[in-house]
Amino acid sequence: MVTSEEKQLMKLAFYLLNKRLETNVTQSEIVEISGLSKSVVSKMETFKSIPSAITLVKYANVLGLKLILVDDFPEEKK
Repeated sequence: MVTSEEKQLMKLAFYLLNKRLETNVTQSEIVEISGLSKSVVSKMETFKSIPSAITLVKYANVLGLKLILVDDFPEEKK
């Protein structure tokens, strides 16, 4: 069973894949620039594995994107 946290990582992977395709960056460029293995990138893009946060960060960096955290629960700080 996939946890809600894993679903969030998969959503990020899907978003990054779409960005890669929109910007015409090849999978080979992602591999070469990020230092990720072709296997890791392929499994992430085909949803055969759940990517780690560091994988997502490295992938995003190649696309000129940054992953940031947003406080989604500000009401709980009261």
